[in-house]
Amino acid sequence: MRFTNAHAPGPLCHPSRYGLLRYPFRADVKAWPRRAVIEEGRMTIASLLQSGGYRTVMVGKWHLGFDERGYDQPLPGGPVDRGFDEFFGIRASTDIPPNVYIRGDRAVEPPTEQIADNQSPGWAPIQGAFWRGGGIAPNVKLEKVLPRFADEAIAAIKSNAWNMTET
Repeated sequence: MRFTNAHAPGPLCHPSRYGLLRYPFRADVKAWPRRAVIEEGRMTIASLLQSGGYRTVMVGKWHLGFDERGYDQPLPGGPVDRGFDEFFGIRASTDIPPNVYIRGDRAVEPPTEQIADNQSPGWAPIQGAFWRGGGIAPNVKLEKVLPRFADEAIAAIKSNAWNMTET
């Protein structure tokens, strides 16, 4: 299938991301910092695919909220509770602390360290090396987040690849 005409369903990244899974104008997308945006039991494209026998994996920025009760506890309401078999990623943009990697519904490590505000000289606040200060997990290096996502996505594709020789 070839898609030749695409439009973002929302004016910001998280309503547009929601639009990949559901109709974004029915969601309270501003709830994402502390609770899940997608209600429990709502069908998403991922849960629809799961019901058809597909294996679903998400790697990257979720930015649709978790029911957060601390990073030492499960983070319900995220991708693995909304139709994805596997998830590796971060809760929001790297400029919105705390920055932690999440695998499944658990933080890989809690945000036990602090990072200071940073903005590249001469750049707009959302360009260049920009982030807000706050909590960060020891294993998260902001400049290595995208390469880590690429590695995780490649590993997910390889581990879930369909063997074309089977019938």
